[in-house]
Amino acid sequence: MKFRILSGLLVITIIVLFSLVVKKSYDLKESQLNLLKSNEDLELLNEDLTKQRDTIAALNEVIEEQLATLKRATDSISFDVARKSNSFKSYRNYINTFGDKGEYYIKALTNLNSFFPKKGYVQLKESDGRALYTKFKDTMGFPKKAVIILNEPSITSGNLYISKEARNVRRGVIGNPEFSNTSRNGDVIWEDQLVKVLEIIESGSSKWAHIAYGNR
Repeated sequence: MKFRILSGLLVITIIVLFSLVVKKSYDLKESQLNLLKSNEDLELLNEDLTKQRDTIAALNEVIEEQLATLKRATDSISFDVARKSNSFKSYRNYINTFGDKGEYYIKALTNLNSFFPKKGYVQLKESDGRALYTKFKDTMGFPKKAVIILNEPSITSGNLYISKEARNVRRGVIGNPEFSNTSRNGDVIWEDQLVKVLEIIESGSSKWAHIAYGNR
């Protein structure tokens, strides 16, 4: 009697364990199927993201091309405006805006040089330290080092000066023995006139400059 009871319990235990194994196997298979589906979904999502990235990259290329085209057109129009105005201010505005990235940068520098066709010598600072010129400051985009154009140095961010008062232009530096002729050449640099300094020359405790200049 006891043997039958034990046999029955054993059979029931085996049946329960088998059922659990079957259920676990089913759950594992279901998990594998779900994982495969998730992987497929992720691959589809990755494909969608890749397509979106490619689309965005293509759009960015189109936008960059359009911006480059617009910049070239703006550059050309701006220089054309400067050329028609043909003034120091108009070319300065072009260089301020585009700097050395401008298509007509060298041309603008060349045209600016045309405003300083004459040369002479003027006193920059008196022996007591009083400055007769101040530096021109609106030089955004101007080269830091002179560009040589037709054997002449261009304007730079540091070689433009404004006269504080009217002064005569001379043929040499007074007080400097290297200059035998220091007479006036007949021209006057007027107050607020812009000059381009080619060289600064010491003369005792005063400072002179070899300048390029034009008409007022």
